[in-house]
Amino acid sequence: MAQLNNAARAAGAAAEEEARWYIDRALHNSRNHRVIHDVMLLDLRSDSWCQIDHMVIGRLGHILVLETKSAVQGMSLHMESGAWSVWFNGRPKPIKCKCQ
Repeated sequence: MAQLNNAARAAGAAAEEEARWYIDRALHNSRNHRVIHDVMLLDLRSDSWCQIDHMVIGRLGHILVLETKSAVQGMSLHMESGAWSVWFNGRPKPIKCKCQ
């Protein structure tokens, strides 16, 4: 099981790096946007840290937050709750939120 966790972590890190490359490439000449990767925020309600994979800040104050996931078998969204699941061994496995 530890080997699977290490493989999953490596896949996640590779997916984040690839997303970083595409985002930076798309916005590298933009005067209207700034990109920050691996943003750490303190959730004062729970006194815990949240990590945001990618944040795009627009010139007029618009903020786009992007979370990168790696899923070989796919992902699905539960429409009523808005919760995401990653598919593993043919079954959906809920993705835990980093901040609550």
